[in-house]
Amino acid sequence: MKFFFIFFFIFFSTNNLHSQNFYNNGATITIQPSATLYVEGDLQNQAGSQLINDGKIILKGNIINNQAMAGGNSGIWIFNGNTPQSIQGIRGLKVYNFEIDNTNGVTLFDTVITNGLVYFKNGIITTNALASPFVVADGGGVSSVFPPTDISHINGFVRKEGDGLFTYPLGDGIK
Repeated sequence: MKFFFIFFFIFFSTNNLHSQNFYNNGATITIQPSATLYVEGDLQNQAGSQLINDGKIILKGNIINNQAMAGGNSGIWIFNGNTPQSIQGIRGLKVYNFEIDNTNGVTLFDTVITNGLVYFKNGIITTNALASPFVVADGGGVSSVFPPTDISHINGFVRKEGDGLFTYPLGDGIK
């Protein structure tokens, strides 16, 4: 079994991986800075797992995160499905950079915390409750390359941590 994990780590550190659905049930998976994980379906990160993203995760489906994450690492999560996507589970999702590129939007059923930048390419991020806001941690911010617009923003609860100027990425009030 150790050989599998060593091989998997080496493969993942130098190549791109495509997956229909991705189910992590107890493994430690690291996406290196030059690697990309393409998930055409849903991604599940179960309790006892560790998912470290220093590269790029492109997700077409939903994510269910049931494992506490240590931090946002240094990679980017790109949500660009063709149908509405959701972020759910029993633990918040910690990311470094977050990009929405889905005209059908992304709905949060759990908290998302970003330490880096939020890129609003296309679509609306909807938060369902005050208990599951979109959080921009101290040092994080909104991209000036893809800033929020009336057609790509957050509809719901946003929280900014730390000091400094911050423009809340809210739209025109029309979903």
